[in-house]
Amino acid sequence: MRLQIRVERWLAATAVLLGLAAPAAAQSGSITGRVTDRASTQPIQAARLQISQTGQVVNVRPDGRYTFTTVAPGTYDVRVIAVGYAAEKKTATVAAGETATIDFALDVVPFTLEEIITTATGSATDGPPACWGLPDFCESSYSVSIT
Repeated sequence: MRLQIRVERWLAATAVLLGLAAPAAAQSGSITGRVTDRASTQPIQAARLQISQTGQVVNVRPDGRYTFTTVAPGTYDVRVIAVGYAAEKKTATVAAGETATIDFALDVVPFTLEEIITTATGSATDGPPACWGLPDFCESSYSVSIT
C-alpha cells in the first residue's frame, strides 16, 4: 500500500514536470545558417560558432551548415571563428517557435608563426653504422642533441 502511494506520487510529479517542460520547449527557437569562404563560396568545415550571451557552441557540419537549437526568444550575437579566416559577428533575433537564419562569408587572413630557432650539435661516435635507409649515413653513426 505504501509503495503504491509513493509510485503514484512519483508519477504525478513526473507528469507535472513534463507538462511544464513541453511549453518551455515549444517557446524556444533556433538559429541556423551556413559558413563559407567569401572568395570561393566553398563551405568552411572547421568553423566554430558561439552565441555570446549564452556561451552555446556548435561546430559546422561538412556542408558548412550549423544549427543552434532550443534558443530562448531574444536578440543574440553569434560569432564565428575558423583558422586562417577573419572572425565575424552578426546579430540574430529569435522569435518563439521560429528559426533565425544567419549566413557567414569569411575572408581569408594570412597568418604567420613566430620564428623558431633550433640549434643542433653532434659528434661522431664509435659503433655500428646507422644507415636509416640513407647510404651517406652508413659510414659512421652520429649523436645529435637539440637545445
